[in-house]
Amino acid sequence: MGLSLRSQINILQNYMLGDNDNPKSLAYVDVFLSHMYVSQIDYELIVNNPRMCNIVILLYLVRNGILNNSYLLFPNSEDAGINACVTGLTLLFMEKQRTNPSFVFDYMLRIGYIRNVYVTSNNNDILERMCPYAGAFQDVSLKSLVGMSMGYLASQKGYDLKEHILVYGLSSAAKERRKDDIVRIDDAFGTDDVKGAQRTVGFIPLCALKYAGKNESRLYYSMFNLLAAIGQILKNGTSKHEIQIELDKMQLLRYYSILDESTKATGIEEELDLTEMADDDENDNSVEHLVESIQAWIGKYDKCIIPPYTIGRIMGRFYSTAPQIKNRRLGDTMYQSVISLLNACLLEESLELLDECDVPRLNNSNATNSDKIFFNNLKKIVVAGIGDKMKFTKWLAECPLMQAFFTPNFWNGRQEIAGRVIERNQHFEEVSVYEILNQVGLRIHREPVEG
Repeated sequence: MGLSLRSQINILQNYMLGDNDNPKSLAYVDVFLSHMYVSQIDYELIVNNPRMCNIVILLYLVRNGILNNSYLLFPNSEDAGINACVTGLTLLFMEKQRTNPSFVFDYMLRIGYIRNVYVTSNNNDILERMCPYAGAFQDVSLKSLVGMSMGYLASQKGYDLKEHILVYGLSSAAKERRKDDIVRIDDAFGTDDVKGAQRTVGFIPLCALKYAGKNESRLYYSMFNLLAAIGQILKNGTSKHEIQIELDKMQLLRYYSILDESTKATGIEEELDLTEMADDDENDNSVEHLVESIQAWIGKYDKCIIPPYTIGRIMGRFYSTAPQIKNRRLGDTMYQSVISLLNACLLEESLELLDECDVPRLNNSNATNSDKIFFNNLKKIVVAGIGDKMKFTKWLAECPLMQAFFTPNFWNGRQEIAGRVIERNQHFEEVSVYEILNQVGLRIHREPVEG
């Protein structure tokens, strides 16, 4: 055809998804079925139970030892059989993704995160042992997948978990000898002026790792946990009641065991509901407003189809950027993490538009130290008149759980350009946790663990 592989896939994607009421992708998959059956890819399982799609993909990549090079599902292998299989899986993924937005977050974590951890560690045990330990081959909660993975990785020499943010332990669990000038996260969210929605959102990225048989633990605040929670809500929640149930689950602080074969410790050791530490305010409707905002946001998911190779590259960018984000305060660190992810989305999604419109030259650098790169890139997109075409980036940036970590002046001053693309959550002030998190002390990753 004389076109790049990306262009050929885009043409095929646009044709097969052109009519949402009659998608043609399953018919196109038939061309690749013989190769998929030979490779023991459970096609029927994906068709009949779409939630298993990414699990089937991961099993295929791990079983054939091609996770590192083929996790993007891009047909660029010298093996024609692999090319046929990954193309068929790409078509299946995109067809099922039309009505399952959780697929994006599941792919980011189940395939993208695990692949990047594997490459960073250069350890085959990550695939052979961590995947089963963390439930990567099962339909487990995405937050449990991340937490169990962290528990395994914390037991491995040479892996420092720097893609997650290490914070001081809970005030209620700290040892007597504590630094009085350190504000701990349960203290920051325990004051009377904090709204219910802020407590709920503020505790979602929290995760604890516990040493088996010891009174020691590590407390982490993680963008990956936030992505897992969003994906889990999308997977199970459409009604207000379902969204509320998922939020109640996601804000629980879970203590995951650090793998210790000598004590046979595995799984979740403890769960804490930190929102119970505050008295209920009958006049506080913020949680109800949060649920309504999330439901409205889910309803905006319309033709945000994004191929797996783009999702994989987004996660690759963010995973490599996360450890480089250096701030003294938790609010600044999480804000920069959100900006880094959105900038990665902007860069990678813009590449998908090259065949249909004039895309301006963007700054290809990762956003590690400020939001300047992101806003400059966003301005170029707006000036070029293609802001409305950045459907996935726009949709993700409008997620109430993402916006909760924006700075209060995100839409003001120099950044007013954002308002032309990213709609502001009308209940932003009730949900915003940036200033609360900026009270919380951060720990150095190599600092000895205390309370």
